[in-house]
Amino acid sequence: MAILDSLCMATPVKQYTDDTAMTKCIAESLITQRKYDPDDLAKRSLEEYKSQTESSSAWKEVCALINSEFKTLDEEKKKGVWYTQ
Repeated sequence: MAILDSLCMATPVKQYTDDTAMTKCIAESLITQRKYDPDDLAKRSLEEYKSQTESSSAWKEVCALINSEFKTLDEEKKKGVWYTQ
């Protein structure tokens, strides 16, 4: 039990993976909009991405799909990108 306790205590509260963050965005969008709304999901996903201190390649792929110019931006500018149609 001591090993399990030490593993649980090693992770700060409220820390989660990018998969969890993406799932959270999808769930919040579906609950709020009561339907699939790609614009709402895109805005939520980008807000979540911007709040990350370290972004995984999965987040970058999502943002690149949402905004085709995303891949051409430097890392600092990527934090300020908003979804545009």
